[in-house]
Amino acid sequence: ANAQKLALTVRALGFAAIPIHGQLNQAQRLGSLNKFKAGERSILIATDVASRGLDIPSVDCVINYDIPANSKDYI
Repeated sequence: ANAQKLALTVRALGFAAIPIHGQLNQAQRLGSLNKFKAGERSILIATDVASRGLDIPSVDCVINYDIPANSKDYI
């Protein structure tokens, strides 16, 4: 819920944000990811559901808003 709320808040501030979190089904997650990769959204707000397996070379900055409980999630 926090990722969704943060995405809505960032959008209200005028930034093109999109969330990925566990309450979205796989098709919705892939849709969000594809919009981010295609440049349709400039900010991706993700929970640990996206902590592994993403390779997006064009990412300029990653901000850990809520630190993962498991240190292996950083790797």
